[in-house]
Amino acid sequence: MKKITLIIGLAIMLINLNANGQKSSTDFGVKAGLNYSSFIKGNDIPSEFPIEFNGKIGFHIGGFFKLGLTEKLKLKPELLFSMQGAEYEISLVDIEIQDPNDPFFVDKYKVDIKESLILLPIMLDYYLNEKFDIEFGPQLGFVISHKTSDNNETFNFEIDDSEKFEIGLNLGLGYNFSDKYRIGLRYNYGIMERDNRKSSVFQIGLEYKIK
Repeated sequence: MKKITLIIGLAIMLINLNANGQKSSTDFGVKAGLNYSSFIKGNDIPSEFPIEFNGKIGFHIGGFFKLGLTEKLKLKPELLFSMQGAEYEISLVDIEIQDPNDPFFVDKYKVDIKESLILLPIMLDYYLNEKFDIEFGPQLGFVISHKTSDNNETFNFEIDDSEKFEIGLNLGLGYNFSDKYRIGLRYNYGIMERDNRKSSVFQIGLEYKIK
């Protein structure tokens, strides 16, 4: 909770800084793109535990608001809807859960995770020139849907409230090929564990500036 309060406080401070500037600019627009998401094992999962996460393709869509802090530096809060998740396998042979002689023996337990999230990235964009920029900033996330399927069936379950929030850090770069359009590549690393795992998401998105 302290981390979330600190991030929100930083955003408010930067917005106030912009409001007090004499030559500030504001833009807003929409964006959409693809995700390649996966998970990283948390600290409570032993390193020798035979679990492997594989990435999934998803998408994101939403809007952004740019506040000009200086000629080269802009604050860009975003509000996004994002579909992401991962697949993983556990080798039941390695951890000796099942008897290989059992007629119902399955050598691998496969799980597919699909999540829908509301994301609030708060990015700082630094423009190297008129075309290229780099961005960095924190991201808050809230899980609104969580679905899991295994080898046999699909099942939905409610995750604890403590597992619905996440905090991550974003790093990316962009290419502005016109005054209206920008394409960006971004990586998000979860710094808060959820259910003994951290998010790891690559995004490629297209932005359109409305104003």
